[in-house]
Amino acid sequence: DSKASRIRFAPVFPRGLALGRAGPQMEPEMELQRQSTSQKMAAQASNAPAQCAIIFCLLVLQIWIPICCTMAMNNFDKDNCEADLHTWFLVDIILVYAFPAAIQLLGLFGALSGSKFIFKLGNFLQAVSGGIGLSMTIWGIVLLSRIDTPEKCMKDPDGFDPHKLLLVILIIQAVLVALLCCGCCCMVFVLGGMAVAGASEGGDELQASQENNEPNATNLGNAA
Repeated sequence: DSKASRIRFAPVFPRGLALGRAGPQMEPEMELQRQSTSQKMAAQASNAPAQCAIIFCLLVLQIWIPICCTMAMNNFDKDNCEADLHTWFLVDIILVYAFPAAIQLLGLFGALSGSKFIFKLGNFLQAVSGGIGLSMTIWGIVLLSRIDTPEKCMKDPDGFDPHKLLLVILIIQAVLVALLCCGCCCMVFVLGGMAVAGASEGGDELQASQENNEPNATNLGNAA
């Protein structure tokens, strides 16, 4: 019996038990990462006035897009120009100016009406809008490459120049797309770092919990 009492027992506790002890400290972070659709809708609905103001300000700041594109379309010579810039300007007004505001209002309407389908559809379309801007930029570059004589694209040589406007818009959109891609990459790195840090912290807490349980098991073995 004395020999057996000297044996140190190191029982292996179930993984779920150890995680259960570390769980309460990780619950706030997990709840933030697992917000339900209803919670997101409630948060967006509570900020509806501010979002409407932001959408209105963006439309006002970008009002030059439909104005300049309309002037360029009116002075565009379809018969002599090597590329169809008229269609590009029209699609750009719809997809770059009107579409982003429309999908933001759609998501806000879904949050206010309590429709999860409309809310999720608005979020999905917002994710697609970045790809639309990139597609418009590529399409515009292809059109510019087809134009050898920009003067043929104008009905009035002294009027609004569609070729120069397209070049300016492409430069602006290329800069915005680059900034968006950089922002997405930074967000991915940040989320990845947070996930690694959370996993490392959970592993440390699990190891510390097991180490704290070993002396208790040893004392039980000695007492036996």
